[in-house]
Amino acid sequence: MFWRSPGLVQTSPVELVLDKDSFTLEDLLEEDDVIQECKSLNSRLVNFLKTRPVVEKLVAYMVQVPGEDADAKREFKYPYLACEIFCCEIDAVFSTLVENDCALFGKILGFVDQDAPLNSMLACYFSKTVGCLLARRQTECMAFLQRQP
Repeated sequence: MFWRSPGLVQTSPVELVLDKDSFTLEDLLEEDDVIQECKSLNSRLVNFLKTRPVVEKLVAYMVQVPGEDADAKREFKYPYLACEIFCCEIDAVFSTLVENDCALFGKILGFVDQDAPLNSMLACYFSKTVGCLLARRQTECMAFLQRQP
């Protein structure tokens, strides 16, 4: 069988980015295979994505309305990919979202406190992500919501 032939394994473009000495979250988000690699729980990718600065940036992409001078990637691609990464339900990323008394979960919920009208695209990403979080981390999320005034 062709796909089992030795030496014909092609390295993922995500792995090539992870092999670099220096790379950014945006470098990874530029790769078409990043969601597939998240779903397959690529350990190197998960170890990068679970860090607090990366999760903070993903949250910001998803809930902060981009400025008028933002490019199309910041306006459309990065928020979409941030939502999809969260919806891959990677336990290590969810742990970062709910650590420190659910501080980052609170930032996600802060999206609805923005002046009306809400950005409909970001609202969709917000609802999808919150639904996944409530389904997977119900205890922590509900405890956080009950503490809110």
